[in-house]
Amino acid sequence: MQYTIANKAKASFDDVYNARTPHAYLAKMAGLGYRIGDHATPFFSRAINHARRSNGPQGSPTILDVGCSYGIGSALVLHQTNYDSLSAFFTSEESESVDACIARATEWLAQRRSQPDVKCIGLDQAKNAVAFAKAVGLVEQGIAKNLEAGDTLSTEETASIQQCNLLFSTGVIGYVGPKTLAPVLAQLGKATPENVGPLIVTTILRMFDPRPIMTCFQEHGFRFERLSHRPLPQRNFESPEEQQQTLAILKQRGIATDELEDNGQLYADIYVGARKADFVEFTAALIA
Repeated sequence: MQYTIANKAKASFDDVYNARTPHAYLAKMAGLGYRIGDHATPFFSRAINHARRSNGPQGSPTILDVGCSYGIGSALVLHQTNYDSLSAFFTSEESESVDACIARATEWLAQRRSQPDVKCIGLDQAKNAVAFAKAVGLVEQGIAKNLEAGDTLSTEETASIQQCNLLFSTGVIGYVGPKTLAPVLAQLGKATPENVGPLIVTTILRMFDPRPIMTCFQEHGFRFERLSHRPLPQRNFESPEEQQQTLAILKQRGIATDELEDNGQLYADIYVGARKADFVEFTAALIA
């Protein structure tokens, strides 16, 4: 795994990432000032609009959310909410049972759904988190597989990925790499080869070397590059040790950290991908 050293430097949240409801995870992230979902949402929304304009009514956008967790990305992009509102909602009903939580969350999210024509399929190794996202309607289908560990996609899962013309990801690159991306990219958008797409928007923490990811996309016929945009703040460092180790990794790679990680937050760059014929027009749509 190319990212073993960097992942050892990062704080682990495995203890809250796969609970039956998102209360503990959202609370932990809110306490660390997690904000990248809100910052990335405008880029995801522009990608959806570009796919919708390019492909017309017969090409309704279908997202593959890699590292979907509890469906938070879907909540932010496809519903009229933000991270603070989402955290506040779950905090307000923390004492309820899992079934009651699912029922209330389903109703609350349905009232805020803003893009009913967009479907979302979630991929994540966290089975409980994926099950929750599916139960409340944040993902239409959940693929709970650990492709890094050698899990394989079923025939049904492969067919679902073939229907996706968008791939979004926030914060999972580094936890996953080419072992996850290669089988996904081999199938992405195959059901509609005549359409514009697939289109990719993902964030990659600056502490992770993007070159293995870029190579994987290129090997599958995509042009994949960092978007010319100021890095996005992800969250505060969990501890001084996490900051010190992150700074050491970045400085070893010759990456300047002044006015960014030096100030106490992790930062991520935005990377975008598309077939070569679609790339220039797509990136222009993202920065318009």
